[in-house]
Amino acid sequence: MSYFPGMQKGNLDAVKADEHGKIKKETVVLEGVSVTRVTFDVGAKWSNDLKEFAGTNSCQLPHVALVLSRTLRVVMDEVRSRISRRTTSCCCRPVMMRGL
Repeated sequence: MSYFPGMQKGNLDAVKADEHGKIKKETVVLEGVSVTRVTFDVGAKWSNDLKEFAGTNSCQLPHVALVLSRTLRVVMDEVRSRISRRTTSCCCRPVMMRGL
């Protein structure tokens, strides 16, 4: 993966949403990184809404997140959970995440 030092811009409002049950994702790809806005409707669960699409028992991707509203609960493979509230950020390693 290469790094491009110039300013890059992406417009999440201009991309078509990828919807899976109660989870909606919009992604822009910049040089070396993808930026995704994820919207979780009330009651959304990875195990219900994304597990079949992903084809794995737990999420295999790393995430750095900023919670903009309400509360996000992440359950890890080793059964720990983490609560992130509005305006907080979190980082999740891929080998530890699983569906709720």
